Amino acid sequence: MAVREYKHGFVTNVVSEKAPKGLNEDIVRFISAKKGEPEWLLEWRLKAFKLFKQQLKNGNSPE
Repeated sequence: MAVREYKHGFVTNVVSEKAPKGLNEDIVRFISAKKGEPEWLLEWRLKAFKLFKQQLKNGNSPE
């Protein structure tokens, strides 16, 4: 993306964070924390992620 100065002088600093590529338990926790989700929802997502990994391991790819 090209970065250039706005010709009218208005500037807005935008703070952003990026999760690393891929998906693992730490990334699930990171996204949940950024969204401010309750603990029960995080636990539900972690359980779903665990089941997803088991499916991949057993050759049941969602593709």
